[in-house]
Amino acid sequence: MVEILTRHLTPPVLPDLIRALMPEQGAVEVQRDQPGKEHAWHAHPVDETLVILEGSLRFYWAAEPGTTETVCRQGDVIRLPAGTRHGSVALEGGAVYLIAPQIVALAGKTAAAGHDREGGGTA
Repeated sequence: MVEILTRHLTPPVLPDLIRALMPEQGAVEVQRDQPGKEHAWHAHPVDETLVILEGSLRFYWAAEPGTTETVCRQGDVIRLPAGTRHGSVALEGGAVYLIAPQIVALAGKTAAAGHDREGGGTA
């Protein structure tokens, strides 16, 4: 049986980060990966912005010439153009992150072209 509980809960204010990531139509995905979970090489037909909320992951992507990777941690933002081949592996402690189906300009430090953390490079 379907139940509709009217005025049962007071809705929380939508956090500013989620509101900033929301497309005009659609949703923001919340992803939780257990340690060692890999999203193997793939690509998406749309741009994406990922925001790491908890934990860390090794993020890798196709770049000329070869493959580039970096470790992304809480607070890091990944801007991923449509069609970019990429993948990730959740590190110790796993990872929780948001995925928006668009490139979003968020306030914060600006990354150097292609890298935002020392140690990223061609593998």
